[in-house]
Amino acid sequence: MTHFDDIVIGGGVAGTTVANGLAANQRHVAIIEERDWGGTTINRGSTPKKALLAIAETHHQLVRLQGNGFDAVPTINWRTAGNIRDQLIMDESTRTKTRLLANNVTTIEGHAVVVDPHTISVQGSRYQTDDLIIASGAKPRVLTFPGNQYVGHSATLLRAHELPARIVILGAGIIAFALASIASEAGAKVTIIQHDKAALRAFDQAFVTKLMSQLKRQHVTFIFDAQVQQISKNDSGLSVTIVQADQTTDITTDACYNVTGRVSNIAGFGLEDLPVQTSTHGIHVSATLQSTVPSIWAVGDCNDAAVPKLSAYAIYQGKYLVRQLTGVDHYPIDYPVPAMTVFSIPKLGQVGVATQTAEQNPNAYTIQSIDAANWQTYARFNQRPTLLKLVRRRSDGHIVGMTVLGDQADILVNDFALLLNGKIDETALQRMIFAYPSMADDLYGLWQ
Repeated sequence: MTHFDDIVIGGGVAGTTVANGLAANQRHVAIIEERDWGGTTINRGSTPKKALLAIAETHHQLVRLQGNGFDAVPTINWRTAGNIRDQLIMDESTRTKTRLLANNVTTIEGHAVVVDPHTISVQGSRYQTDDLIIASGAKPRVLTFPGNQYVGHSATLLRAHELPARIVILGAGIIAFALASIASEAGAKVTIIQHDKAALRAFDQAFVTKLMSQLKRQHVTFIFDAQVQQISKNDSGLSVTIVQADQTTDITTDACYNVTGRVSNIAGFGLEDLPVQTSTHGIHVSATLQSTVPSIWAVGDCNDAAVPKLSAYAIYQGKYLVRQLTGVDHYPIDYPVPAMTVFSIPKLGQVGVATQTAEQNPNAYTIQSIDAANWQTYARFNQRPTLLKLVRRRSDGHIVGMTVLGDQADILVNDFALLLNGKIDETALQRMIFAYPSMADDLYGLWQ
């Protein structure tokens, strides 16, 4: 029976971060993956999303510049757009495994079952380890209404070779807005159905309303406080029956996708036969990402850490665990000032203290609103809207949070994340020189 210092279950971004990091510290490491190297992020999530979003954003920009350098807008060809998407996925998935092999990580393909805290079985072969790291990710939430067999997931649309003309999306979170933006820009009519009144509840609701107004112009319809009763198939496509305030409505569509959320993928690994504490949120972990069994750790979407289930957090946890297991770090995990972005059209991003928090604590914070659409950086592309809200701490006037609605929201919040995490104040910023004219140069004006 082969013995390893560490075995990782899950070949996604969290698992490969841990495996590569431990191997770089001269540890004997194996990683087990039963589906595809790179996991959801690379194969069914961010990678195909970013590939298709690049095409959708380019199309949207050409629409904005009609009469200002362009006289025609080409139609998005979804099938050929899929060519670059599929190539990027295949290349990145291949690189993921190649990188592991180059770092002398043993790769094992198949379903892992934890026999005991130090023994793992894969396809009948057994392996032993000192430390076991679970990085099995998450899976789509299961819907139980009649006709749920007709419902796909975000990956179904992102990997589709033909774009349905009519689409229903169940859920109004980050993924729903990204899918709706891409599909509507490519010509589909999209309906988003949400079970309550909230869309993108973690973000500034005034900006969310403005984003929804932009998407409505792109043939996106929003329906709130609606419960799906059933889905049936007929000659016209799919009929989605919803109930709103005791009123029943049928929506005809060509495809329906469930993006109501994901749940930790921890069933079927044998953990239920061990004293590993779990909940609906995943494997319970301590502040050092250790489970209730000392030799078992959990990183990424499969654990119950009270942080967003996003790739950036999974990778961050993976890097931390490498330091923990190699003795570099002996402290509880400490998360930096967070930055998040909705990859919609336009994008919505935030970093640091949210405006909702500032509104609830007016004695501690002030909020400054800025319309930057006429700034050279954005006006040259006719990027409307470009709106910002800065959260300032009353005690010293320092900016401690930012929310942005605009095409460059992801870049702006990431720039601010660097400033906030580096504790760079206005005085320190004014001593820096950025390329001019560039978006980074705008930071001077924002910080005044």
